[in-house]
Amino acid sequence: MKQNDNALLELVAECLTAAPGQAAMVPAEKILGWIEQTGGTKQEFMVGCLPLAQAYSRPAISGFPVGAVAMGMPVDGMPFALGNVYFGASFEFRHQSLTLVVHGEQSAINNALLQGEHGAQYVAITAPPCGYCRQFMYEVTTATHGLTIILAKDGTYTETLLTGLLPDAFGPADLGRDPDLMKTQKNGLSHASTDPMVQAALKAANASYAPYSKDFCGVALQTGDGSIHIGQYAENAAYNPSLLPMASALSQMNLSQPAQATLDIIGACLLEAEAPISQMPAAVNSLSVIAPDVEINHVVLTA
Repeated sequence: MKQNDNALLELVAECLTAAPGQAAMVPAEKILGWIEQTGGTKQEFMVGCLPLAQAYSRPAISGFPVGAVAMGMPVDGMPFALGNVYFGASFEFRHQSLTLVVHGEQSAINNALLQGEHGAQYVAITAPPCGYCRQFMYEVTTATHGLTIILAKDGTYTETLLTGLLPDAFGPADLGRDPDLMKTQKNGLSHASTDPMVQAALKAANASYAPYSKDFCGVALQTGDGSIHIGQYAENAAYNPSLLPMASALSQMNLSQPAQATLDIIGACLLEAEAPISQMPAAVNSLSVIAPDVEINHVVLTA
């Protein structure tokens, strides 16, 4: 199978234009149609999508674009244990710390999470996953239950269980917890404001994953056309591989527009629970690269 065969390109283009404003994804039933038409496999479909996901990458520092796609959990009634496929792409911030970079695998998992998935079966990548990403994915609900990494190379691909790529792993179990990233979170935060941006950030904060610091937090970004994009914190047992809420929101906004479209941000809100840490400094630094004139409305909920 050629990675960029016409049937796949036409299918993905149809899916991306059918739902403007939705972050890039392909429903399972569309993938089934492609399999029936071409005789390909779900793994081949994911590999074929990688160059399309890679087109969303913004490697402002490295010049090394990374694309990834994640397949969610099996959809009821679908053969071959097919799930929806979600795009992801790396996102770098010029003149800022490298710790703010969004990795392709993080972006794809974040996309799936924000669209309601509760786990991932596969993650396909254009380059071998770095240790940082292996650690990030080890927090996902399916990390030790079959999460498989597909690495595309030289027109073919290999499949390896995540656990095989991270031997003797440190993870949630070492801190007395299960890997619950992508499991539904209900953090019980509330705020009286009727401001749509505050409420959007509140919704994201209530769904955020912060079992270690308890810094439940979410971000809302508003664009010139009035659209609101949200992002939420995804914490990691190893701390540093955590996906920050501003990074989550920017990545998702990037995937919700045509590849390389201008990110026209006119408003931002960060809402977080009072905790030993704060997301505000990192949020300011990240947003300053994209929208330097936009001030963040920072809402801190005290107990």
